Amino acid sequence: MWLENGLNSKQIFTRLCLLFSLFFIFNLYLDQRVSLIFLGVVFSYCIWIAYQLLVKGFFILLTTKKIGRATYQVRSRFFPLNLSKSYREIASAQLSGFASRSAIFNSQGKNDLFFLEIIRDLTQSLSLKKILILGGAGCSLASFFAKQKSIQNVDVIEYNPIMIELANKYFLKKNEKINLIHGNGLNYTKYCADIYDLVIIDMFDGPILKKGVINESFIRKVKKSITESGFFIMNLGYSKEINSVIKTWQNFFSLYIYLSHSNFLISNIKCGSFKFNSSHRFLFEIPQLIED
Repeated sequence: MWLENGLNSKQIFTRLCLLFSLFFIFNLYLDQRVSLIFLGVVFSYCIWIAYQLLVKGFFILLTTKKIGRATYQVRSRFFPLNLSKSYREIASAQLSGFASRSAIFNSQGKNDLFFLEIIRDLTQSLSLKKILILGGAGCSLASFFAKQKSIQNVDVIEYNPIMIELANKYFLKKNEKINLIHGNGLNYTKYCADIYDLVIIDMFDGPILKKGVINESFIRKVKKSITESGFFIMNLGYSKEINSVIKTWQNFFSLYIYLSHSNFLISNIKCGSFKFNSSHRFLFEIPQLIED
């Protein structure tokens, strides 16, 4: 068990043992009045720990893996006062953000898991049967869509074999709808040649957006891979190349940008029922950018 600030149960137990030892030493051999100070510290520390556990929550570290230059952790976070907010994630130990995040308990479709939340709102009014996800990570998105009765199949391309291992072990339950493929998402037509209702592009090298998503050849592949009335959604994250991405993709699609917490997404979905311009989410129609 680990607290939000990284303090684990072993460290907590060690500190409590040390404080109790000082209390008994002062109480038996030295000044009893000083021992009461240590007893007060123990009491205060226990209250602080209880507050962290109940209000801030805690996480259980399931495994740690080296992926490229970064170390990633798979952890389950629990919020005792509201268990429906608990989730499992793959997250970098060094950087903020996460590669994959899924609800642990059944939240009846009302999970507030950032990226999943905005994808849900964007797609809930669409008629979808076949979906392609480029950049699967822990397959949280694939699992989200596979739960829907209307979905026939979800093809997922993930280039990192360690992510696939983690997805199969900690996130994916047996589901015949999900087809997880090891490969390069930029060359996805080598692995699947289907036509999709929705293509989701979520490809990063750590925090950096894959450069290939700006190539016109890749965009043409995406356009050919969706139905005549099909859609795409691209996660830009914190990308500094947002202008370059928009300028290139505008040559092929009418674009809208969606903001949710720290996620920037572009899409050709104009979602009239989307709850935008709230404190967390915004919707903008992107004007045609003029080349410099």
